[in-house]
Amino acid sequence: MMQSPLFRIRDLLRDGESLSAAEIAQRLDLPQDLVDAGLQHWQRRGMITRVQTLVQAQVSGSSCQSACAGACAACVRPQLPASVGTRYRWRARATAA
Repeated sequence: MMQSPLFRIRDLLRDGESLSAAEIAQRLDLPQDLVDAGLQHWQRRGMITRVQTLVQAQVSGSSCQSACAGACAACVRPQLPASVGTRYRWRARATAA
């Protein structure tokens, strides 16, 4: 019997990794709207934390053939603006002392 999408999301986040909704949908092979609804459910219950991250856009491909690692004038490209990404993390329960 297949496990409920809510519990699949829970189990994935319980592994300790913070993931975006798109990453969760891809890993679990679930529709994005179903993942969004599941994340909203766990957030209302106080079981997950939303983490805002700054994501710097990258420019791929270089015409430079030297081994400069992107530092020479041929490789310098304008930086694309950064965007804010939302990731989700399962809250660790406090243990009684």
